[in-house]
Amino acid sequence: MKKLLSLISLTILLYACSAVQTQKDIRYYAVDFRPYTEKGFLFTPEMYEGQYESIGMLSTVIFPGVKEVPTKKSFSGITMGYDRIYANEVIDSMYVKAVSMGADAFVRFEIKPAEKWNGDLLVQGIEVVGFAIKRKK
Repeated sequence: MKKLLSLISLTILLYACSAVQTQKDIRYYAVDFRPYTEKGFLFTPEMYEGQYESIGMLSTVIFPGVKEVPTKKSFSGITMGYDRIYANEVIDSMYVKAVSMGADAFVRFEIKPAEKWNGDLLVQGIEVVGFAIKRKK
């Protein structure tokens, strides 16, 4: 019995002290504003220094849809998951809304993660906030 306990203890100790190896993980996150700039629209995290007409504060949040995903990991064989959304989708939505209100610029632009609970699942979304203006020429 002592040998069995010693073997189990040694196994646990070796397992707990083993090094975890991972590969290098490099991720780039970028948003290309050139398509909007080509249409004369400005996105900037700064305040516009020229003269402008205030249009309004805007906030857009997009959460992906939640769906059942078959899996062998859960007891029932089904788990909940969601599709991935991308920053460009939220920015495109904000651009359309700002233009429909008469804006040609979106200043104090900020993009940040958003979360909401859907039952037991924490759903990750993306929020864009800022100030829509019409620049005076």
